[in-house]
Amino acid sequence: MTTKARKDDDYYSILNCNRSATYEELKQSYQELIRKYHPDKSGGSQEDFLSIDKAWKTLRSVDSRAKYDRYLDSETDYENSHLVHVELSKSQISFNHDNTTNYPCRCGGTFVIHKEYLDEEECLIECNDCSNYLLLK
Repeated sequence: MTTKARKDDDYYSILNCNRSATYEELKQSYQELIRKYHPDKSGGSQEDFLSIDKAWKTLRSVDSRAKYDRYLDSETDYENSHLVHVELSKSQISFNHDNTTNYPCRCGGTFVIHKEYLDEEECLIECNDCSNYLLLK
């Protein structure tokens, strides 16, 4: 799942925890939510399931959690965030017939860039496989 990053949809909120939550609290919430929203269960949602999983994958590691916390603390200075691993100019992008383009991430995943993102001054795009971001300017 590729999503645009928004601070109001932060990983702590996705896991129903606050930023002071312990590893065990995050893990317990993750396990409960992943069971509840599993796509094979009634009322489950693949989109919710993937969001929960991505939040857990970021917050379970001390290093990536610290980087993510720094990102949340920043106002709009995404360039200083260690989560931004590539920066692209809007002029560097060409779109295919469905108004999207893929850009490779260093993890082997991809950033899916939609043409509508060009309407924004700056846009953070999340890799579909890891917690890296692309900054589109």
